[in-house]
Amino acid sequence: VAGPRETKARKRSIRRARVREVREEIADLVSDDPKEAMLLHAEIERATLAATIEEFKAMLLKQLKEQQWQRFFEKNKLVLSMVFARPVVVSHTQFHAQGPNLAGTGAKIGDFLFKEECGQALAIVEIKTPKARLVLDTPYRKPNVFGVHSELSGAIAQVLHQQSELRNR
Repeated sequence: VAGPRETKARKRSIRRARVREVREEIADLVSDDPKEAMLLHAEIERATLAATIEEFKAMLLKQLKEQQWQRFFEKNKLVLSMVFARPVVVSHTQFHAQGPNLAGTGAKIGDFLFKEECGQALAIVEIKTPKARLVLDTPYRKPNVFGVHSELSGAIAQVLHQQSELRNR
């Protein structure tokens, strides 16, 4: 009689074998029944996105540092790529827009560098934690026009500087 641990391992092994089988047959599935292939693709995306959303919600309840959010988005690149109006892929994470000086300081490191799948456009993405301040507490113009907080304007300045460095190099 198999214990719970062996049963889980066996189920996982069977599931992996099924996935391998589908992967091996995917070209035939697409040519024989493209609608079924698209439904399979959509279902995988739905399940993946649902799991990602649950993980994201759990992370929102914690006081996490930016590095932990960086790892989340590195693991779930699809989330950030959904922001763009055209297909993009992550070119680099924690990329150097400018290397360090001779003393080993002064490197300009960006969070994410995206590139178009078909084209040459690049996009720099700077992430902040959910606790990062975006607007000032008091209105710039009453009753409800709020100025930009220095955390946001600093991030914008950083991205513009990184963009300039990439262009120059």
